[in-house]
Amino acid sequence: GFLTEEEGEIGDAGGGWMEYFGELVEQGRAAEFKAGEKAFWIAAERLHHMKAVHPDGALAPEIEIPERLRSAEVTRDQALVEVTRGRLEALGPVTAAVMAETLGVTEADMERALAMLEGEGFVFRGNFTPGEEGLEWCERRLLARIHKYTMSRLRREIEPVTAADFMRYLFSR
Repeated sequence: GFLTEEEGEIGDAGGGWMEYFGELVEQGRAAEFKAGEKAFWIAAERLHHMKAVHPDGALAPEIEIPERLRSAEVTRDQALVEVTRGRLEALGPVTAAVMAETLGVTEADMERALAMLEGEGFVFRGNFTPGEEGLEWCERRLLARIHKYTMSRLRREIEPVTAADFMRYLFSR
């Protein structure tokens, strides 16, 4: 899908993301997409969606949308749903406001896209993060994995002691 320019720079500090992005740019598989104040690292396969969301956006360098996707006409709402879907597959619980800010769209647009994804059964809404005030959204498979890991961690915290430890405890009383 895409990364924000800030995410790419943060990731580059630990592992050379800029180098990988540079390789994709050289191959014509990715480019930087600027929409207003926002800058994204975008894959060629998502370019038609991002252009539908931000029709005034500019590419640097210019790349082509893959042939198989050129004839696919998408509305702005459909494109926003697909861009949001791709983004949620990589994030944990997140608010609509944060998603809207990241993508550079209105919160109302983002809530409409999230509601469409909820109707498909792709995302769940709720309060997932302790201390988080707002309503959060999370991709359902990712939420299931988070739940599984949390339950495993909690179960390890209450594992039974060995018989030898239990006997030592009994004899110490």
